[in-house]
Amino acid sequence: MSTETIEMSLEGDVPLREFAAAVKHFFDLATALGHEVAEAADVQWTIDDLQAGSATIVARGASANAGAVARVAAAFGQVGIAIRDRAPIPYSERVGAAARGIVGILDGAVTAVRFHTAWVEAKIESPAEEQRQSRAAGALGVVQGTIETLAKRHALKFVLYDLLFDRPVYCYLQEGQEDLARDAWGRKAQVTGVVFRNPQSGYATSVRDITDVTVLRDTPRGAYKRARGALHAFYDGTPAELTIRSIRDAQ
Repeated sequence: MSTETIEMSLEGDVPLREFAAAVKHFFDLATALGHEVAEAADVQWTIDDLQAGSATIVARGASANAGAVARVAAAFGQVGIAIRDRAPIPYSERVGAAARGIVGILDGAVTAVRFHTAWVEAKIESPAEEQRQSRAAGALGVVQGTIETLAKRHALKFVLYDLLFDRPVYCYLQEGQEDLARDAWGRKAQVTGVVFRNPQSGYATSVRDITDVTVLRDTPRGAYKRARGALHAFYDGTPAELTIRSIRDAQ
């Protein structure tokens, strides 16, 4: 990730109204930090990336003041760390108000917000989500999906969008497991490890203690037709309803 970008992402079922409010506070926070740590430099922010699946926005700063954008990005990360650690925000009340506005949208639907820079990734969870996570127990299992994001900052992880619900599942590799996901980006894969699920919905949310990542072969279009006639030798022409009725009457 570039030192000239800052990223905010929301997790959960994010309503458009809450996302719009978070984006406004995100801009207010970047503006306030620019006035405070970049000597009022004229920093212009543009959207560098916007992802719907995980409600993520990445903003890129530009300024004639060398180093101004990097200082704002570093301060943005420190704000995230302070909120995550429940520590005082080391900047002005204007900065604090914008930051609290972002995390203020955390509720039952929006479960977490992430502050991400080139140096820092800080995740702040809603109180309800923290309680659910504390009660959640992982179990050895398998999740299949498409690997969309790879990251190696403070933790080696990737985001997999599961095939059933197209929801993000955060997968955490251990040191020395880089090769497991090296060639899997953008491809369908099967991840084996300890799977944690939302206790209420049952959706997989994360996979830890990963033991294997297997890239799945793409199924050719119309491949199901190859099964046509596979059981021909065993079919005697009896209609299905008669077969079911005979099984029922025999009981």
